[in-house]
Amino acid sequence: MTTPPLHPVEALLEQPSTQSHLVLETAIGKLLNTHPVKLADKVFTLKSTVIIDFSQSKDSHGNLLDGRDTRHADTFSLLTQDGHCYLRHNQNGEFYLLNNISCKVK
Repeated sequence: MTTPPLHPVEALLEQPSTQSHLVLETAIGKLLNTHPVKLADKVFTLKSTVIIDFSQSKDSHGNLLDGRDTRHADTFSLLTQDGHCYLRHNQNGEFYLLNNISCKVK
């Protein structure tokens, strides 16, 4: 997605807003090759990492629709370098440059 920064450091959102929230939800969706995900309002304000767990579809009896679900949770880290904010998908190492978001070193 983006050329990885050489020496990024953990970061937090500097000025969380509805717009930055939308950018983050969209970026995580793109890194997962899916639709935007729903994030908590305070994501990346206290911790630089977020865990995305997949909901499992169940029938009316509580049984998984596709049988056993073996997908693992994904984690994402907010990072900064040279005034730019990046989102890293920790499982595959892909980076996404976050435009219009300001972050600060954690």
